[in-house]
Amino acid sequence: LRLFPIVISSFSDAPVFIVNKRLYRILGIVGQGGEATVYRCEDQSATEYAVKVFSFTTFPASQLSRRVRNFKKEAKILQYLSRRSPH
Repeated sequence: LRLFPIVISSFSDAPVFIVNKRLYRILGIVGQGGEATVYRCEDQSATEYAVKVFSFTTFPASQLSRRVRNFKKEAKILQYLSRRSPH
């Protein structure tokens, strides 16, 4: 699992994320907590996704390593589940 920077810009009056050279248009916020915001997005083919954006800069440097490790663990679990589900 690799982490990639996210670039946020504006497209068609809606913010977009560019991740791994793929464009995702933000449709709305699904949820927001102390560590992250989950956005409902769609790609250029109108396939919908949930995109979770962490706010790692809001935590002390001493916690960064643990939080990145937890993020990677969550991503692996979600990747495993996505292969098992038709949704």
